Amino acid sequence: MPSTRTPEGEFNRCGICGCESDMEPSYLFNDATCPACGHLLRYPAKVPAFSVVSHKPTRSTSTVIRQTMWLISYRIRMQIRQLKRRTLGLVFASAR
Repeated sequence: MPSTRTPEGEFNRCGICGCESDMEPSYLFNDATCPACGHLLRYPAKVPAFSVVSHKPTRSTSTVIRQTMWLISYRIRMQIRQLKRRTLGLVFASAR
């Protein structure tokens, strides 16, 4: 049976049997079981277990995105221009 007591644990007292213990709570749910009766002991949350971290793009990231979008739109405009010239060239060649 694995040991539930660790020297670096946090103090807690069971609400059912009154047993005092120093245990390391689980990382995900921040709880542990009482070593005397097995009741679930809750510990105060230090950090929310499931926190959502929002990422705000930095200025350099948004600049890179803006420059990339400009380059893509520039290439599309150049392709459209070339297609127009070819189309006009075909129209003028057929008119001769």
